[in-house]
Amino acid sequence: MSFIIPINKINFNNNSNNNVITNQIFKSINIDLKKLLQQQEKLTNFIIPPTRKLKVIGSLPKDLSIMEKQCRPEMVETLKLEEYQDDIKEFFFLFTGIKIIKIENLSTVPTFPSFWPSLSELYITTKDVFPLSCDIQFPLTLQVLYLRFQQNVNFSTLDLHHHSSLTKLSIISDILQKIEMNKILFPNSTGLLKYLQLTLDFNPQDCRSITFPPNLDYFGITTFSLDMDGADTLVPLPNNITHLKILNCDYRLPDNYFPLSLRELVLGRGNISNIPISCIPNGTIEKLHFTKHIGHVDPKEYFKDSITDLCIFVHDPSIPLGLPRHLVKLKIHLGFPDFGINPPHYPTTLDSLEYKYYADYDRSLILYIPTSITKLTCQMMSSRLDNQIYSLPSTKIFNNNNINNSDPNHFILPSNINILSVDIPTTTNQNEDFMIQIDQIINSSNVKVLVVSKEQNTRFEFHIKRLEMDNKYVMITEKHSFTGGIIRQHRVESNHGLLYNPSFMIFKKIDSNYIVKFGKSISN
Repeated sequence: MSFIIPINKINFNNNSNNNVITNQIFKSINIDLKKLLQQQEKLTNFIIPPTRKLKVIGSLPKDLSIMEKQCRPEMVETLKLEEYQDDIKEFFFLFTGIKIIKIENLSTVPTFPSFWPSLSELYITTKDVFPLSCDIQFPLTLQVLYLRFQQNVNFSTLDLHHHSSLTKLSIISDILQKIEMNKILFPNSTGLLKYLQLTLDFNPQDCRSITFPPNLDYFGITTFSLDMDGADTLVPLPNNITHLKILNCDYRLPDNYFPLSLRELVLGRGNISNIPISCIPNGTIEKLHFTKHIGHVDPKEYFKDSITDLCIFVHDPSIPLGLPRHLVKLKIHLGFPDFGINPPHYPTTLDSLEYKYYADYDRSLILYIPTSITKLTCQMMSSRLDNQIYSLPSTKIFNNNNINNSDPNHFILPSNINILSVDIPTTTNQNEDFMIQIDQIINSSNVKVLVVSKEQNTRFEFHIKRLEMDNKYVMITEKHSFTGGIIRQHRVESNHGLLYNPSFMIFKKIDSNYIVKFGKSISN
């Protein structure tokens, strides 16, 4: 039995037949113009059916226009362009209902109209040098602006003074390049800009010379790079910030620097000792994430009892984890592949647990799982005999909420867990096919939803329905494709009771999609 996991879309390329029903509305359409141009006769009669989401790869020749090929263009709400070199302005006159434009692998600076009433979100990712200056104008109607640079930026001035509708601004750089932060001219004090993400390497003095938008709710920044004697003159954060993300902190911040309004704090790879304990508001902080910190500080000193969402990077297993009493969500990042973790004392309020660890962890690693949780996220382990076969690591169940232990002895997960999310680690193996052992999950747990993720853009959500008490027949469907099938398990009588033969869910990649089937090997 097998089924394909599509994305509710239609793809057009050099092998496509465009004999589609134009009165049918598609959720998503992908057009690879680079492949279509290889067959001019198909392009001549090519028509794009009605769709809500349109993705275009490449550009049409100058004597043709994508506009002429669009059926009911006013229906398009999301437009994604990859390696598109034509003028953006031409979209304004035809795509009157567009709300979101995403441009990737941009090599030339596009020209936008000043006003585009329907357009509210613009996302641009560049692969070449991007001259960002006051000559670059974005539509004044934007509410969300996202800019990501993969190469150096000729950063002159980004003038957003007149973008009074802007509520969310992200400027991200993938390389280390000093940027003068005062070259970013924020919108006038309208109070609408509440989300600001600046993943750039700023000059140190800029952190004392800028003025943040007054009503910021979320602020994310790469580096607080202060002069050794400049901490006392650091510009204060707005008093109503509730979400703060700092990826790196080079020098010690002043005591009580974070506002009392802070609810969520994410600290990255910096030295945790540069964040005074007094900076963590007592009684108000609810989310605290140490994603990958360094420094000789016991992190549990920062754990306030008000925290319900915690992410901790464990680099010293000898230090016991003293978790907050009212914790609901916990993420544990294990720092090194040569040791595990001492079993923590899980609070009875814990509902969600996530483990992160190296792909080359010793396969004797044990995950300690409390009985109170309903959701578990972990990384699967590859088999010693076949690195394309993945299964759950060894687990040990801790009864942390004094429930009656009525689970069968062969259960590998607590019976309360109904959502299991598993990550397939990225490997150097060029073969992208993989398979996971599914019989463990079907027969030794009560999992009803299985989420399988691989890399960044591959995610499946399977729903498991056991049709009989002995699990002989099990129906598995994929949420986003409405496809699935029924597994019939083959029983094996043994001294350990009623068992089933191992069964595997096989993910075989063809082009950009995965075909999912059940069997004993990928070659089946």
